[in-house]
Amino acid sequence: MMNKQMKKLAFNTLSVIGISSLLFTYNNQAFAEDLHSKKQEIHNQQAQVQSEMNDKNAELSELQADAASLLEAMDSITAKVKDTNDKMAETTKDIADTQKEMDDLKQKISDTKKRIAQRDEILKNRARAMQVNGSSAGYLDVLMGAESFGDFIDRAVAVSTVVKADHNLLEEQKKDKAQLEESEQSVQDKMNQLQDDKKKIEDMKIQLKYQIAEKEAIMKKIKEEQIQTNLDLTDLQNQSANLSSQEKAILAEEQRQAELARKRAEAARAAKAAEEKARAERAAKAAKSAHASSVSSHSSNASSHSSSASSHSTSSSSQSAGESITHYTAPIPASNTIKKGAGAIESAISAGSSIVGRSPYNWGGGRNSTDIANRSFDCSSFVRWAYSEAGVDLGGITSTSTNTLVGLGKPVSASNMKRGDLVFFDTYKTNGHVGIYLGNGQFLDDNSSDGVSIDSMNNPYWKATFSGVVRRVVE
Repeated sequence: MMNKQMKKLAFNTLSVIGISSLLFTYNNQAFAEDLHSKKQEIHNQQAQVQSEMNDKNAELSELQADAASLLEAMDSITAKVKDTNDKMAETTKDIADTQKEMDDLKQKISDTKKRIAQRDEILKNRARAMQVNGSSAGYLDVLMGAESFGDFIDRAVAVSTVVKADHNLLEEQKKDKAQLEESEQSVQDKMNQLQDDKKKIEDMKIQLKYQIAEKEAIMKKIKEEQIQTNLDLTDLQNQSANLSSQEKAILAEEQRQAELARKRAEAARAAKAAEEKARAERAAKAAKSAHASSVSSHSSNASSHSSSASSHSTSSSSQSAGESITHYTAPIPASNTIKKGAGAIESAISAGSSIVGRSPYNWGGGRNSTDIANRSFDCSSFVRWAYSEAGVDLGGITSTSTNTLVGLGKPVSASNMKRGDLVFFDTYKTNGHVGIYLGNGQFLDDNSSDGVSIDSMNNPYWKATFSGVVRRVVE
């Protein structure tokens, strides 16, 4: 009886120790797996943030390169502006000098006309006198009326002087008339040159106006994107720092839990050793061999149960460690198929014309719902929007550019372009600007100088930048 009670007591004691050890092991392992799961989640988030930071840094580098390239282009334009201003100043001075010369010529012409008028009067009077007397008879009468040889000589000299004077007068008259004609032609030539110079100045001003406005708009957009990219990068850096702090906290907790587990394991081993020693002593007194066999069997079962629980926990942790996958669908490029229906052309032109003079240019604008609602476009997004209002799809809101538009439809020659065709201009780059041709040398566009407007293909700036690239997207 005593032996049975001792066996029961020993079994109960070992059961309590085994269950406590199992519960401790399970709870500690579950907590450790939870920490590991959180650490893995933070690691994944950190990797995502780092990837986004790399993208932002690459984007920032690209923007900086674009800005540097644009600054170089603007330096070139600035040099052209200085050269043009110098030419304008020189031309203005030439115009002033020419105007003064014209005034002097006008005075000379006035004086010459007076001399011609005076000589004309003299010649008219003399012609009338000669007509009355007869020119040859008049001179002969003068000579024959001499009273002496000396008087004859005097009269002959006088007649010769008059004849010579008349001849000189006629020569001067011819010379002054020729000079008058030459002066008048010179004045006309100067006037023509003056008009040409004025036209050149006007053309220079127009070209500079478009070039400067275009570069300033691009630079403004680049600076805005640089600011936003830097803000995004700062936000990502803050996220990265926060995740690093969380990761360090989890690592510290893991170390603390590991140390606590080590101490608990040591205490458990010490308690178990002491209990086993006491049990052995009690068992020895009761029934050494039978008790030892019972204890060994129970200990084996407890160990098997602990191993099974650990395996189940590991399987559960592995199952929960899956990652969600975000699928990215690439944008579908705009169809290259020629659209049908002349009505679509008129609808697109009507939509675009409705905001002429009411839509300022916005480089990179028109690529979100807010910009579209505010009618804030650049050249390519304006063309895309106008045709979208007519039910014609020229590409995605965010992906449309002059580079995509120039690949749509079919190419046509400039001599065969018609209303609704897309016309391209080599502004800041090849095919850097686009508009909708209206006919009669006019096109509808959104430019950095005037916003949405109707412009002439014969405008000096557009004429100089149009290389004949035309695409027909609707017919």
